[in-house]
Amino acid sequence: MNKQFQEWIESELNNRGWRPADLANKAGLSQTALSNVLNGHRNPGPAFCRAVAKALVVSPESVFRLADILPPIPDNEIREEKILYALNQLSSTAQDLAIAAVEGMIKGDKKK
Repeated sequence: MNKQFQEWIESELNNRGWRPADLANKAGLSQTALSNVLNGHRNPGPAFCRAVAKALVVSPESVFRLADILPPIPDNEIREEKILYALNQLSSTAQDLAIAAVEGMIKGDKKK
């Protein structure tokens, strides 16, 4: 069983002030299925990981990697994956604003 995945879910629950029942409800999972994964009685599958990713608003790929369904990638690629996922959740207008903000930060860093 993947202890890292179990610990990650527990950490996400703690950070959000959620109970396991909250995650199960938001993910559309049964409390039994979630409990089985958290207790190490069952490995998470792709459908489980997609549901958790959607409920936590994180990229499915990052959840698949934590669950050992996809191979790990270097930290810099994880950051890129998170940035692209977050950016894709925004409207076109908000994406343009985010890009402009990042470009402004880059210009500010170059002046230092």
